[in-house]
Amino acid sequence: ALQAGYVGRPETSTEALSDAIDMRVSKGELRQRLGRMNEAVQIIREALPLLESALARHPEDYFLLTSAIGAHGVLARMLGTSVANANLGRLADARQHVDAALLHARQLLAPSPNNVESLNSYAFALGERGNWLAQTGDAVAAVAAFTEQTAIRDRNAASKPDDAQFRQQRVTARGNLAGALGMAGRHAEARRTMDEALALAAQMAAADPGNQ
Repeated sequence: ALQAGYVGRPETSTEALSDAIDMRVSKGELRQRLGRMNEAVQIIREALPLLESALARHPEDYFLLTSAIGAHGVLARMLGTSVANANLGRLADARQHVDAALLHARQLLAPSPNNVESLNSYAFALGERGNWLAQTGDAVAAVAAFTEQTAIRDRNAASKPDDAQFRQQRVTARGNLAGALGMAGRHAEARRTMDEALALAAQMAAADPGNQ
């Protein structure tokens, strides 16, 4: 409610605008968890004009590009790409947001291709692309997307070995890839990939039995 007092002011920083958009995305995700899907989608759609206006003025801003990836990626999940949470099953509508998330992720990565956080955002967008491809029946392209995602997740985990989120992402990426490999009829590879995921998950559990 307080955003109306500052988002339209010319002196408002891009970081503050990014936070305003992220708040909307988080609010939408809360509605998604309650199963209020149309409301969730509408909340995030309401943030898109602010995002587009800010990006038009600052097309290379790190904070705004990161928010764009999140907003479009989460909206795609709500519309149809999510395999773990409620969605509306509107895969055709999800396509433009999948593409937008990936486009902004590539823009974010271009000036700093080794930046860990930029790579993390790109891997997120790749995952939404892979989920969309898998659910629309293009298993071969889904395998390619998830293979690239897995390589990035491994790279990030190696660069920050104490980061539990990055270690967990290696597991999830392999689960995604194994599913796509199975859809493509490459069952032996799918089994090996899922075995790798289970082994990595077991290592995490053993290293942190208190689940901290």
